[in-house]
Amino acid sequence: MSLFDQPQKCLNPALFTADEKIRDDARLYIFEDVNKILQPGTVVGLYLLGSMAGRQYNENSDIDINLILRDGLDRENYKDYVKSKNERMLPGTTHPINYHVQNYTVPKYEATAEYAVYDLLHDTWAVPPKPYESIRNPEEEYRDEIRYSKMYAKSLKYKHDMLTLHEDLEKGRKQAYYFGWGTPRESQQNILYKYIEKITKK
Repeated sequence: MSLFDQPQKCLNPALFTADEKIRDDARLYIFEDVNKILQPGTVVGLYLLGSMAGRQYNENSDIDINLILRDGLDRENYKDYVKSKNERMLPGTTHPINYHVQNYTVPKYEATAEYAVYDLLHDTWAVPPKPYESIRNPEEEYRDEIRYSKMYAKSLKYKHDMLTLHEDLEKGRKQAYYFGWGTPRESQQNILYKYIEKITKK
């Protein structure tokens, strides 16, 4: 639910140290986990992104990791298998890890990503997180988008219709991950998705 979560001054301590470097135990676990799922040498890029790479997270936020496979592999053959290993918790936390196999060999969106991206292989930020002071209250920042989402939600008479809409939006999000870093988090599509998710979980 990170889009509507209040920003935190510190990155999530379950994953990061006070100086905003990924914890050694978490990084080592992810390396070992990836090497259990795929043969060593298969992965040439490992990028943490999403809410757990930024300051808007909660106690159940996913740990989203993009996997870049070496050239010459048929990535389609790996996607379903890797997906079947998702939703397992990082030990000692309440955060599930989700791996996303990407369709390119070079992280071409890295330089233009509008949110934080952590390069796990090189143990450094590809795109650093925004400073706490620069992040506005989401209820204010996305006021117009939230108003639209509320109006759209009210036009749906039944919870089933909302869940169907949520499923359709989820398909769009998966397609966006298929081709790159995912759905822009500040887009109306993503805000509507998060709003429907929020009200249907009450």
